[in-house]
Order: sequence, then C-alpha cells, then structure tokens
Amino acid sequence: MEKMRKTDKIRWGGLTLSLCVAVAFYYFLTHMGGFNTAVSYFMGLFSAVMIGAVIAYIVNPLAMFFDRHFPSKWKANRRWILSSVLALVMILAVVIVLLVLFIPYFIDNVQEFIGRLNIYKHQLINLVSTLQLDDDFKASLVSIIDNEIDVNGKITAYLNNNFSNIVSMSTTIGGRIINTLIGIIFAFYFLIGKKKLTSILATFVKLVAPDKYHAHMNDIWHQFNSIFSRYIVFTLLESLTVGLLNAAFMLITGTPYVVLISVVVGVTNLAPTFGPIFGGAFGALLLLLAEPNRVIPFIIFTLIIQLIDGYIVKPKLYGEALNVPSFLVLIFLVVGGKLWGFTGLVLAIPLAALLSYIYNNIIIPWLKSRKAAYKKEPEAEVPAE
Repeated sequence: MEKMRKTDKIRWGGLTLSLCVAVAFYYFLTHMGGFNTAVSYFMGLFSAVMIGAVIAYIVNPLAMFFDRHFPSKWKANRRWILSSVLALVMILAVVIVLLVLFIPYFIDNVQEFIGRLNIYKHQLINLVSTLQLDDDFKASLVSIIDNEIDVNGKITAYLNNNFSNIVSMSTTIGGRIINTLIGIIFAFYFLIGKKKLTSILATFVKLVAPDKYHAHMNDIWHQFNSIFSRYIVFTLLESLTVGLLNAAFMLITGTPYVVLISVVVGVTNLAPTFGPIFGGAFGALLLLLAEPNRVIPFIIFTLIIQLIDGYIVKPKLYGEALNVPSFLVLIFLVVGGKLWGFTGLVLAIPLAALLSYIYNNIIIPWLKSRKAAYKKEPEAEVPAE
C-alpha cells in the first residue's frame, strides 16, 4: 500500500509539473508583447555588457589557442592575460582592416548606383516597352516604374517628412557605437577574469541545484559551449568565404557593384536558410537594373555556391554536434525570426541543436528509466473490505 501511494505521488507530481509548464507556456504566448518589451528594456540597460560578453565568447577560442602554445614555464595567470590581449587585439585588427578596405568601395558603389538610378529607370522602361504585353498593363507597369524609381523626389520627401526620425536614428547609431566601444572594454575584463567568473558560477550552481543534477548540468553546459562556439566561428568564416568568392566571381566576369553586392551576400549568409535567398535576390535585382545580361550568370553562380555550402561545407564544418531535424530548424527559424528578428534567425540552429541534445540525451533516458522503474515495482495488494 505504501509503495502504491509513493508511485501515485510521483505520478501526480509529474502531472502537476507538466500542468504548470503548460500554463506558463500559455501565459508566455498570450503576453508575448509585454515579454518582448521587457526583454528589449533589459537588453537596452545591459547592452554594453552583453556586447562585451558576446565579443569575449567569440575571442575565447583564439585566446585558448594562444594559451596552449605559449611556454608552459610561464605563470598560468600571466600566460592567460597575454593570450587574451593578443587574441582580442588580433580580431579587432582584422575587423578594422576589413572595414578600412571595404567601406570606401562600398560607399562608392552606393553613390554610383544612386547617381545612375535614373538611367537604369529609363533602361527598364524601354525594356518593358519592348515586351509583348497588353497595352493597358504595360502602361500601368511603366507608370509604376516611373513613380517608384524617383531618387531625387523620394530623398527630398523623406528628408522633409522624417527629419526628427533622422536625428533620432543618428543618436541611436552614435549610442550603439559608444556601447560597442564600452563592450570591447568589458570583453577584455571578461576574458582575463574568465576563471574567476566560471568558478563563481560553478559554486552558485552547486549550492542551488541538487547534487544528482550536477553531472547533467555540466554535460549541458559543455554541449552548449561546443555547439555555440563552433557555430559562431564557422558561420563567420563561412560568410566571409562566400562573400569573397562572390567578389572574385564578379571581378573575373566584370560584373558591376562588386563590393556592394558581395558585402550584402556575405552578411545575409549569416542568417540560415532565408539569408542566402535574400542576398541572391538583392544582387539579381541590382544587376537587373544595371546590366540585365549579368543576372543569369550571377544567379547560376549563387545557386552553385549555396548548393556546395549547404550540402558539402556545412555538414563537414558543423559535424554531428549540429545534426538536428530539419522541421525543428524551420520552426526555430520562423519563431526566432518573429520574436527577435535577425538575432533569432542567427541563433535558431544552435538553439535547436541544444534542445535536440537535451531531448535525446537527458529527457529520453530519464523517461526510459522512469518507465523501467514503474515496471519493476510489484503491484500493491488492495486490502479486502
């Protein structure tokens, strides 16, 4: 009788916990707007700290590489500080060099495109005029092109109607630049204080969580760190490679707006699935206005690159750690994009991979052990009345 009561208690406890989780999830869905507002406010308050944490997390693998290759006779603390400084300075130097090299060309491409947009408009109107279409439809299409592609008029109207928004945007950009600079300082302190921070967190977890969960939590953290660090580093390298290959192809074939299109293609490649589609569509649309005969070769090259990237490079780079069901990735892409925009798209795959790991390696074994325990328990005898 006592065993039966214990079993019923465990089952009711699991049912109660499941009900609480369901209620909490329903509350989250019905109050998603307020939740997003609270998250945005929190992110605004601690944006510099979070930028610093992200930078430190990205720099950490390189710092660990340097730490392993410095002379072992050096003191551990001194070796780690030198490794952190060298890694942070090296990555910042690479970013600054890339910006110095590409920003002038990027601005020139944008200015050239805007300056020639009216020419492209007339070319597009002439192209539409030669098509075998209904006269009324053709006239409407020409009118739409003539009204929509009006650079001077639209820029003037935007400046007149959105002066306060422009000032606010400039202030926001200035604030983000300052936050980034402060974040770099935070990143340095996070790196050199890494061992102390991890020790504090480990002590806190040991005090808060029951002892039987420490091993599982440690496994989750190591898997989390492995997934995110590999994903971030490989995604950055992959996007840079795709952008450079795109630039090389455009230079070889004499395609215009090399830097503008290649930068957009490289940056949008950071977002999985939908990013490459947007980058390719942007480049094709730009070339359709500038030089329509370059569109088909550009699209073919983009398809080839994305096929190689999606079916050869990514599986090789990410390996088994990011092997997650495609439907789960799609769900996380859609939900993450709606909740957190570009950041949600970027983090969709690693989050899906982490939850897939937790489900397969923790939840399923736990459920199996529970079921096995229930089967082993003898049925309690019900006393006769």
